[in-house]
Amino acid sequence: MSENSDAVVIIVSEETGVISVATEGVLKRDFNKTTLEQYIVPMLITEQKEGVKERLFGRKERHDGSENQ
Repeated sequence: MSENSDAVVIIVSEETGVISVATEGVLKRDFNKTTLEQYIVPMLITEQKEGVKERLFGRKERHDGSENQ
């Protein structure tokens, strides 16, 4: 799944409890709570993209809160 998409797959072994993560076809093993969080959080934080309303109506909000057309 992670080879053909931008998916991040988290695997937890039922038998051993070992946590692994697959991204871009690469499997990384032996995560704990801290290392998993450090690895995953940067992948989840992305730059805010232009919203659907702005794309459709051509309005963008300026930093001062007013609208710019």
